[in-house]
Amino acid sequence: MLEIGSGCGGVTGALLTQAASVECVELSPRRAEIVAWRHKDEAGFTIHVGNLNDMDAVLEGRLIMLL
Repeated sequence: MLEIGSGCGGVTGALLTQAASVECVELSPRRAEIVAWRHKDEAGFTIHVGNLNDMDAVLEGRLIMLL
């Protein structure tokens, strides 16, 4: 599952209970740090820091569900 704009990870935890893996894209490095720390022990969690428009190479070829 792809979460665009994960903020501080409030919804991320709920997504992790419903999906085998969650990839987050967060523009703010500080918020990305918070969500990474908040879910550091979760399996299947990845966070990418940057603008979604610049993530083509990172996310290319992945099967994702957009919310």
